Amino acid sequence: MNDKKSITKGLITIFIYFILEFFTLFPLYLLNIRINNLSIITKTFYLLTYSFITFIIIFIIYNKEICNDFKNFKFKTFFKKYFKFWFILLFFMILSNLLIQVIYPGSNSINEESIRNTFKIVPIYSFISACFFAPFMEEMIFRLSIRKIFKNKYLFIILSSLIFGGLHVLGNSNNIYDYLYLLPYTISGVILAYVYYESDNIFNSLFIHFIHNTVLLILQIIL
Repeated sequence: MNDKKSITKGLITIFIYFILEFFTLFPLYLLNIRINNLSIITKTFYLLTYSFITFIIIFIIYNKEICNDFKNFKFKTFFKKYFKFWFILLFFMILSNLLIQVIYPGSNSINEESIRNTFKIVPIYSFISACFFAPFMEEMIFRLSIRKIFKNKYLFIILSSLIFGGLHVLGNSNNIYDYLYLLPYTISGVILAYVYYESDNIFNSLFIHFIHNTVLLILQIIL
């Protein structure tokens, strides 16, 4: 019975998340407002408010799990056992991106291009979204929710990473070479899923995700 409840909860959370993502601009549509006609300040406020509402909904659903993991999370253990996985993640992402440049010179991930373009338009929203909302949402969905559905270690890690990688690339591709970016995103998904499974605490993979996104975005701003 507990397994059925866990699976149902995971599936419902995933469904709610994607419905909310799909209908991000729906409230504006109902009011006959085009987001491109809004000022930068208004656009930023709207997007942040919508993201915050989504955050609250997911937090309410997983309130018990989040509070329990936060209570048991230890920074000392994180830095001693799991922080090193960020360097592993970074190494394989750089390696896979270099390989893609050899195969498809001058290319960029469509997802990264989208983040850069959004940052130019609404920088505050992009920074908060990429560094705070995205790590939280993606760990809740691609790790915690999928873990509730698939109990087997290897099945969970494989499916979690493939779904994570696929949704960062599929639907955002202009040509067949863009699918090469499945490699770095899937590798990232494998490492984050492994850390979560081994630690059994969502904050370990969440902090790695947070550090990764924040460092990369700051480097993009500087460079």
